[in-house]
Amino acid sequence: CAGVRSVNSGPAPAFTLKATDGSSTSLASLRGRVVLLDFWAAWCGPCVRKMPTLNRLHKDLGKKGLTVLAINIEGQREPARRFALKHGLKMKVLVDNGRVSSQYGVVTIPHLVIVDTKGEIAYTGGANTRESKIRSVIDELLPKEAL
Repeated sequence: CAGVRSVNSGPAPAFTLKATDGSSTSLASLRGRVVLLDFWAAWCGPCVRKMPTLNRLHKDLGKKGLTVLAINIEGQREPARRFALKHGLKMKVLVDNGRVSSQYGVVTIPHLVIVDTKGEIAYTGGANTRESKIRSVIDELLPKEAL
């Protein structure tokens, strides 16, 4: 997956996943916000290298209407929680047993999906997606008064 591209694939598949803190997060509860989903695994070098970008996006754009969800595809909460602590992740870290990543067609990781305020998949990207490109896509989707 080189770069971010429009997929025009309609509604983002609904999901509810447990976070590393034990709480549950549903995509439906985030309607009205732009949501960046990052599917990752602790053993994936490019995924680890993408985490500082995700932290910056969360910090810089969270108050403007962006929610970043780091979705660990390994299926175990405690290792994902330890990884998040070790790497100083500030965004919500969710754990998937493979069901949600399958719904989103994840084949390679990291796999980024940007969902617009109406719950539609707007863009997807991968390891080669530059932070500047992700920001420009998100800026286009955020409410103009937020910028």
